[in-house]
Amino acid sequence: MEREFEAILRTLQPSEDLLGMATDMFRELWDARLAASRSQAGSIRSELGDIERKVERLIDRVVEAEDSQLITGYE
Repeated sequence: MEREFEAILRTLQPSEDLLGMATDMFRELWDARLAASRSQAGSIRSELGDIERKVERLIDRVVEAEDSQLITGYE
């Protein structure tokens, strides 16, 4: 019975229209995920820039600090 079912499955082929529709669906999904990835990358770059600016400000504070307890706290 399994061999007969396997033989039937081998004879089945999707139509050209079905293949085209599946290709279009996969392309749309790919494009949507690509757009989401690009958006996320932009957000991450922006967040990285914010973090870098905060680190620079903290370093400036440490360099300008004269109070030893304050310097220890920053470190």
